[in-house]
Amino acid sequence: MASDSLDFVQRGKVSIVRRQYAEAVKICRLGLLGQPSLLEGRLVLGMALTALGRWDEVLAEMRVALETDPNAALAWLLKGEALVGKGDYLQAEQTLKRAKELDPSNSKADQLLAEIATARAAGFEGLPAEPTDTKVYPARVTGNTDPELGNVVQPMPMDRGQLVAVPDS
Repeated sequence: MASDSLDFVQRGKVSIVRRQYAEAVKICRLGLLGQPSLLEGRLVLGMALTALGRWDEVLAEMRVALETDPNAALAWLLKGEALVGKGDYLQAEQTLKRAKELDPSNSKADQLLAEIATARAAGFEGLPAEPTDTKVYPARVTGNTDPELGNVVQPMPMDRGQLVAVPDS
């Protein structure tokens, strides 16, 4: 089983090197079905999603990665890059500083922090990412609003003959 998990991680990395990012996403998602707590597989998935600019998915995957290992420098970096991509410079700056704390030689974090400084110098402060932009895993649905998880919506009531109003999205 361990060699199978390393196999999908390795195949995902090879796909990234070949710039076949969508294929890497597919390989990693399928591999993570059998090994959902494998941090390296989730990080490779995050790299492929980052290359595709799928920021919300990167944030969701890095949330899970950081739950697995809160000291994973690459997870903090990928989360920071996704926040920069979404234009949330305040959160991105805090996240990238954490990545630098964990890996002081990380030049990508320096580059992203410089991009934030340049944007701010040009007068663009960025916009906070909407808490509902990132997906919440079903196991976490509590019906509460938790700033760490984003807004969680109560499930719709079963139809028992009453009219249920569905708000427009």
